Parts: sequence; C-alpha cells; structure tokens
Amino acid sequence: MFGLWNFLFAIAGGLVQPLILSFADPATLGVLMAAGGSGMFLGGLVMGAWGGPKRRVLGIYSGLGLGGVFLILHSLAPSPWLIAVAAPAFLFTLPLMNTSCITLIQTKVDPEVLGRVLAVVRVLSTAAMPVAYLLIGPITDGIAEPLMAEGGALAGTIGAVIGTGDGRGIALVFLIVGVLMLALTGYAWSRPRLRAVDELPDAPTPERTPQ
Repeated sequence: MFGLWNFLFAIAGGLVQPLILSFADPATLGVLMAAGGSGMFLGGLVMGAWGGPKRRVLGIYSGLGLGGVFLILHSLAPSPWLIAVAAPAFLFTLPLMNTSCITLIQTKVDPEVLGRVLAVVRVLSTAAMPVAYLLIGPITDGIAEPLMAEGGALAGTIGAVIGTGDGRGIALVFLIVGVLMLALTGYAWSRPRLRAVDELPDAPTPERTPQ
C-alpha cells in the first residue's frame, strides 16, 4: 500500500511545477512552492506535538484519503489561488501518513527483524518512484495533453469541468491520481487484515543488558 501511494505521489510531485507554469509565471511558481513546503512543515510540527491518532491505521487512511481529495482540487481550475490552498493542504497530509505508518511498523515488529522489515518497506516504496518518473512524460505528453486539447476527445466532457488547452492534460493526470488515491484508501479499508493491524500485539521491548 505504501509503495502504491509513493508511485502516485511521485507522479503528482513530478508534474506540479509544469502544472503551475502552464498558467503562471516563474515568480508565482516560487511563491506557490514555498507555500506548499509550509504545509509539510506545519504538518510535521502538528505531528510532533500531537503524536498522531491512537489507531495508527486511521492516520494512514486519513492521510491517503485527504491527499486524494487535495490532488483532485489541483485539477479543477488553472488558478494560483486554488493551488495556494490545495498544495499546502496536500503536503500537510504527508507527515500524518508517514509518521503513522513508520510508528505502526516500529510498534508491531519484533526488534530483532525491525531493520530488515524497514529495509523492505523502503525498497518497495522508493522503487515505485523511478517507475513513476519514467511514465510521466509518455502519459502526459503522449496521452493526456492531446485528450484535453481544444477539440480533443475529452474536451466536451471532462474538459467542460477542468478546462481545455495547454496544461489541462496535466490537470487530468492530477484528477486521475487523486481518484486512484481515494480508490486505494477504499480498498485498504475493505481489507480486514489491514484495517485491524493496530489490534496486533505490540512487539516485545528489548531487554537492556546491565552495565
């Protein structure tokens, strides 16, 4: 689940700057990127003070689901003001999801194998990102942008909602990625073994050897 989320996040992360530059100048891009970073910074502060929900899976699912909603908001209009709200809100969810996930693993996995488990998580999650980066160009320039061009195949349907022309293919990708994040949230919630992972017994605390 974390690997699939990283795949979707990498697609959005690789396209957010081209999306903004399709309707704004570089100076506006800089302001919006700073605003987005502030969302992640604030999310980290909140998680540091709060610690996250008692049921860690709720933090994971909340971060994933809200992230999908905020990515969909990116696609709705070529507006700097909309991105100024949606980007920080999306990045705010990252500390919530990451902290909940890692804390859950550290709490439930036996310390003797924790390093190996975290290594597998890291490999599966980060390996998905270069795959996403390789697919961004063909999906956006080869498929999405022609579909959302003036007179394109989706101009009269989805284009009536999110607009048509340069950059609206990128917006379509954001819309699809957001919907997929919501679908992933629903699928994960439907799996009892994932939903109930908080109910597993905590791993034993390693005994300290007296000095």
